[in-house]
Amino acid sequence: DRPGAQAARDPGEDEDRPARDEPLRQEANAVEDRREDESGRAGARPRSFLTAEFAASYARAPDWTPARRDALAARYGPIHDRRAPCPREPSTEETRRVPDIAVRLQGVTKRYGDVVAVDAIDLEVRDGEFFSLLGPSGCGKTTTLRMIGGFEAPTSGLIELDGAEVTWLPPYRRNVNTVFQNYALFPHLTIYENVAFGLHRRNVATDEIRRRVGEMLELVQLPGYERRRPSQISGGQAQRVALARALINRPAVLLLDEPLGALDLKLRKQMQLELKRIQGEVGITFVYVTHDQEEAMTMS
Repeated sequence: DRPGAQAARDPGEDEDRPARDEPLRQEANAVEDRREDESGRAGARPRSFLTAEFAASYARAPDWTPARRDALAARYGPIHDRRAPCPREPSTEETRRVPDIAVRLQGVTKRYGDVVAVDAIDLEVRDGEFFSLLGPSGCGKTTTLRMIGGFEAPTSGLIELDGAEVTWLPPYRRNVNTVFQNYALFPHLTIYENVAFGLHRRNVATDEIRRRVGEMLELVQLPGYERRRPSQISGGQAQRVALARALINRPAVLLLDEPLGALDLKLRKQMQLELKRIQGEVGITFVYVTHDQEEAMTMS
């Protein structure tokens, strides 16, 4: 601004402002009328709004300032383009609603060259459900599980977790954990360090880690095993440690890839009941892969 520009302003400009602003006030009244007419219709605009055209007309005024714009927006609400649909504010019931579907697959296909491992599968798993994927070896169960976990990318289709699409997200950005068939415990770490591994990666406080590891070992009935190594426990105990390590991060979905396949019959029966008990206590969605029909019927 040039020095003295304010002093050179026409003294009668303030007197002309009411006449100049009259068209703007008329459009503001029209906005109010349109708002009242549309407020009762389904999918109507929010309670108050300011069109982009109306804001632009104010912006062309000689005395337009950010303060006047903010005051106008405070009176009439946020600025929206009249040509674009105005977003509807969610109701209280919608904001509190927990998604009913924890996992959704839509037309998911996986090809390895000419081999179709998974052929356009559509699947929905409800929140808190113990869901079993049953089929013979080589039918694509583990491939489907790996695509849900993010370890394999689908050739086509969509994958959703808790209502959010995660088709191309890496595993560490998905709120899921996996219990592998071979458990994949770290042999050089103690049981405590194995269970706490995920919390250490998330920089959780030491006291909180100690408390949650204790809770998980109580849940899988392995208190007092903190200082042992994986080579010093049985197969059933290793399976429980792998389960505790997966659950301690509180995932929305737990993926289990034939976790009882390496156990003898008696221990497998026992661990089936243990898995059902744990799933009932924690309330997490379990997706369980097996080729044993009897086991699938028992678990689900």
